[in-house]
Amino acid sequence: YYARTYVVPPGFVRELYNDIPCLNCSVTSGTPITVTVGATTSNIDFSLDQGASITGTVTNASTSAALSGIGVEVYDSNGIFVASNTSNATGVYTVGGLAPGNYFVRTFNSLGFVNELYNNITCVLCSVVSGTPVIVSTGTTAGIDFALLPGGRVSGTVTNAATGAALAGANVSIYNSSFSFVTNAITDASGNYTSSAGLPTGTYIARSSAAG
Repeated sequence: YYARTYVVPPGFVRELYNDIPCLNCSVTSGTPITVTVGATTSNIDFSLDQGASITGTVTNASTSAALSGIGVEVYDSNGIFVASNTSNATGVYTVGGLAPGNYFVRTFNSLGFVNELYNNITCVLCSVVSGTPVIVSTGTTAGIDFALLPGGRVSGTVTNAATGAALAGANVSIYNSSFSFVTNAITDASGNYTSSAGLPTGTYIARSSAAG
C-alpha cells in the first residue's frame, strides 16, 4: 500500500510516505507499505513542513480600487491545479502550503472583470503554462499582483415564444468567435440574465438551453 496526507492544516505541505512533498504526485512513487492480515503496520508517520506561500493584491485597473472576492488559482509547472484562495476586503490574497518550485497564477471571478494570467496576460481561455513562472523557495513570495479591467458582459431576456411569459432558470451559454465556451448565465424569475465573466472586446455567440 501507499499512504499520503490530503486535508492538512492551512499552510502545511501535503506529503506522500515517506517524506515526499505531494501537491500533485503519483502515489506509486512513494515508499510501499507492507501490510499483513491480522497485524498492524505501525510507525507510518508524517512530519509536515510549513509550506511557502504566494501573496499579492488584486485591484481594478480602471480605478486602482481593491477588489474583494476574486479567486486566485495556483498551478504547478505542468499546469496542474494545486491550490486557490480569494482576495479579501483590501484586495489581498494569500495561497499557502506550497512546496518549493515554479508555479503559474491566474484569477477567476464572476464579478464582470476580465481574468488574467500572471503577468498581465488576458486569460478568458488560456494555457496557464504560457504565463510567467512564479519561483517559490521558502517563506512568502510577495508582489504577485493583478490589475483587472472591467470586461464587457452580455445580457437579455428569455421568454416562451408561444405565450411571451418569462422563462426562469434557463441557461445562456456564451461562446467566442472560435466557438469555444467562455461563460454562461442563468435567467432569474423575470427571465433576465447577465453573463458573469468579464469579456474582452470581440464577437461572441449566445445560445439558450432550458428544460421543457
